[in-house]
Amino acid sequence: FSTLTSLALLLSLGACSKPGDEASRTAPAPSPEPTTASIPGQTGEPTRDPAQIAGVVAAFAETEIAISQIIIDRNIEGPLRDFAVQLQQAHRQIEERAKALNASKDGQRVALQQAKAKTEVESLREEQDDQALMNAYIAAVVRDHGDALKQLDAELIPAADGELKAFLE
Repeated sequence: FSTLTSLALLLSLGACSKPGDEASRTAPAPSPEPTTASIPGQTGEPTRDPAQIAGVVAAFAETEIAISQIIIDRNIEGPLRDFAVQLQQAHRQIEERAKALNASKDGQRVALQQAKAKTEVESLREEQDDQALMNAYIAAVVRDHGDALKQLDAELIPAADGELKAFLE
């Protein structure tokens, strides 16, 4: 896969229908009740605490902001840099909205996301080869968004209500 092919694939994911829509063949509808998402390292009962739910979303956004900053700091040029800047902007908005919904920085699910982010950021920072970094960044973004969608559909959306649920959907 070339970087541009991978980037095009990633960008096309954003054009998919909402989960459960008739036009969506790959994304299942959110679970009616919170269940533990099938994500490596994810254990225990899903949270029903609105502050924890918003906290997980904020932590995910912080991860994407941090890994995108690595691309920017390394002076990677071209479409991938543009994508990293755009991803940062989108996730800063998500982070701000989650914080406005009283996102907590405490709790098991938030701590799991923060630990995953720390490992991911360290791994990307250690990559010396620019091409390998670009490929690892794309893989991380795709994996992170896949995990986030699984967690949203299985745990977070079913446990949320009101303004928080509307934000997550």
